[in-house]
Amino acid sequence: MSNRSIILGYSLSIFAFVALIAALGHAAGSQDQKPKIRLSEDYWYFGYLYTGAVVHHDFWIHNSGGDTLRISKVTPGCGCTTAPLSKQDIAPGDSARLSVVFDTKNMLGKMIKDVVIKSNDPDKPEAQVTFMGVLNSEHPKVKVKPNVIRFFPSAANNNRMRKTLLVSNGFDTDIELKAIDYPRSLIKISPVSIKVKARSSVNIEVEQTVVATAEEDALGSITFEFTGPENERTTVPLVTYYKRKP
Repeated sequence: MSNRSIILGYSLSIFAFVALIAALGHAAGSQDQKPKIRLSEDYWYFGYLYTGAVVHHDFWIHNSGGDTLRISKVTPGCGCTTAPLSKQDIAPGDSARLSVVFDTKNMLGKMIKDVVIKSNDPDKPEAQVTFMGVLNSEHPKVKVKPNVIRFFPSAANNNRMRKTLLVSNGFDTDIELKAIDYPRSLIKISPVSIKVKARSSVNIEVEQTVVATAEEDALGSITFEFTGPENERTTVPLVTYYKRKP
C-alpha cells in the first residue's frame, strides 16, 4: 500500500471520528434542551383525620431539564380535592408549588386519592402524586385536641394569635412526637418535637406569626408523626387569619 493511500485512510478515519464526536455532542445537547419534570415526592400520608377535616399538603414540581416545562393540565381524582398550581410555565432549574387540598367530608376508613399532572416533558408526559389518610377517625392511643385550629386576633392577647394543642399518649411506653408538615411561613410551633411519656399529655403551642394575604393561603394543616409502639401520623386542620391586600 502506498504512503498516499495510508495517509488518505488515516484522514478518513480521523474525519469519521470527529463526525461521530460531533453527532454525539449534538445528541447530548438535544437531550439537555428538553424539559424534564421531577417531583419533590409522589406520595404523602396524612395519617388519622377527624370528621369533616380539610387538610393540605404542598408538592413541588421541579424542572431539571434545559427547556421550559409547561404544565398543560392538573386533574384531581375526585371532587373532594383541589390542586391549584402556582404557575404553569416552569423555567429550567425553577419550581412550582402544587397545593393539594383534600376535603374529607363524611368519608370513612382508609382512602387513597391522586392528582394527575400533564406536561410537555417528552419522556414523561404524565406524572402523578398520591395521598392517603384514615378518615373520620382518631388514633385509639394518641389523641390531639382540639381537632381543628382557627386563628383570629384577640385584643385581650395584644392581638397575638396563639393556640394550644393537647397531645395525649395512651400507650404504656413513651412516644416521640414531631410536627413534620405545616405552613412554616405563617405559623410557629413550639416545641416542634418532644417526648411524650407513657399515659401522659403535653402542650404544643401554635402561633400565627404572619397574616395570610389570600384566602387560599389561609387553609392549611399540621401533620404530626409519632414513633414508639407504633409509627403513625395524625393531621390537624388549620384555618389561619387572613387579610386581603388593599
